[in-house]
Amino acid sequence: MNKRKGTRVALNSNMLVSVLVPVYNTEAYLDECLSSIVTQTYPHLEIVIYNDGSTDSSMDIVREWQKKDARIRIVEGGVNKGLGAARNGLMAAARGEYFTFVDADDWIDPPYVATLVEAIGDERADLVQGLYGLKTVWASDTATNRVRMAIDYTTAWYKLIKTEFVRANQISCVANGVVGEDVGLSPQLYLLAAKITFVSLNSYHYRQNVAGSLVTKLDKLRIGRTINMTYVLNFVLSKGLILEESAAVLLIKRLIKYMSSFRHISVGHSPDAWTAYQAGMRAIYGMGRYLSILNKIRYRGILSVMAKCPGKGKFILLKLLAW
Repeated sequence: MNKRKGTRVALNSNMLVSVLVPVYNTEAYLDECLSSIVTQTYPHLEIVIYNDGSTDSSMDIVREWQKKDARIRIVEGGVNKGLGAARNGLMAAARGEYFTFVDADDWIDPPYVATLVEAIGDERADLVQGLYGLKTVWASDTATNRVRMAIDYTTAWYKLIKTEFVRANQISCVANGVVGEDVGLSPQLYLLAAKITFVSLNSYHYRQNVAGSLVTKLDKLRIGRTINMTYVLNFVLSKGLILEESAAVLLIKRLIKYMSSFRHISVGHSPDAWTAYQAGMRAIYGMGRYLSILNKIRYRGILSVMAKCPGKGKFILLKLLAW
């Protein structure tokens, strides 16, 4: 994994970039989203809209934009299958050398795509990761940081991804119709990419409080990260990946942190969040499979981590490993 050097891709390059937009009943926000995409300073785009069974006027809005901009292409997904399936459909449909996701209720500033493209470099990185805020400290060449990003960077956006890299490695999102559907993407991208470059980026605008959501933003974060923790563990084990001890220690620490959040979700004030979490875990693994994954964790760093754990964390870890 490499920091971005001074080399940049010239913006007069004619390299095609696919901007992938999953759409499901976002009529209130879609105009702003599409307006922000068609006005990007990087012109060599295809804008792929995936209709995930919208029942409002979303697709009427898209078709009006399509009349004005020939770069817009529509993929019909049939009945609503959820965000994970929509992202998979979009990745399969992408024709660009690279692609980036923009959710239909978000918007981007004009230089967003250009900034990502500039950071690719001569070696044509598999992944360009946009960094913002304190997360800029992660842009260093360590396996531990890859694991950290695989766990914590649960979102599909803020990335420019090489299409051939995704297809060669058969990378996809978890598609089960529950909260946390972006989780399958991050571990595969960060742990399999031959080259990752980074760029400081603050031009993606995430709409945090969309009306009608039954699960709070905070609970979505907890659910997504907890399911992602499971996915990372399973991915590392199933691929037989060898981690640095520091990366293994990080996995165990995060296991304690996110497994502790189970209790918060289950006894807190958001029954919808707990229902979503349980559905997600059952859909991906079934609880028996999940616990068997935990029981296989035998990294060298485990004893040193446990020695430093507070009593509650140590108790949780011991109970999980013995369950």
